Amino acid sequence: AEDIDRLVSQLFLYSKLDLEGVPMEMRPIRLDEFVAGFAEEAALDSRTRGLEITAEQLAPVTVSADPEQLRRVLSNILENSIKYKAKETGRLRITLEESGRLTLADDGPGVPEEALPKLFDVFYRSDPARKNPAGGSGLGLAIAQRIVRNHGGRISIESSQEQGTVLRIRF
Repeated sequence: AEDIDRLVSQLFLYSKLDLEGVPMEMRPIRLDEFVAGFAEEAALDSRTRGLEITAEQLAPVTVSADPEQLRRVLSNILENSIKYKAKETGRLRITLEESGRLTLADDGPGVPEEALPKLFDVFYRSDPARKNPAGGSGLGLAIAQRIVRNHGGRISIESSQEQGTVLRIRF
């Protein structure tokens, strides 16, 4: 019942984002401070779930963003890193360049190259192991992409089955 409730909530959110029905409360945010705070808040829960999260090399950057939606983007990416980690303890490293490019890199199993163009598609999961409903709905990255686009930004993904997955966001 909880999984179905979560799925319905995500579908509703995606639908509203798709129709630009989610009001964005844009305001200037020091992205470096926001990311550092997010990482600090998420660290304990992530650690208990087998993921070490670090935020380092955070250049001072101010962007116009909705903090709630920005948190949702980071949370969705964090959840994917936790769900699909390859080792007992995985790692997620977050960096921010002066150009405003935010990078989230994990050391998970990676994604096959042929799946990369589809990862932001609604309900897409790249392999049979990810089709387990308890493993996720296939909406997290689609929602993250929609939020980033609604902020006028871009999100891209790179992955190597030996090196993990890297998401880059530019606002």
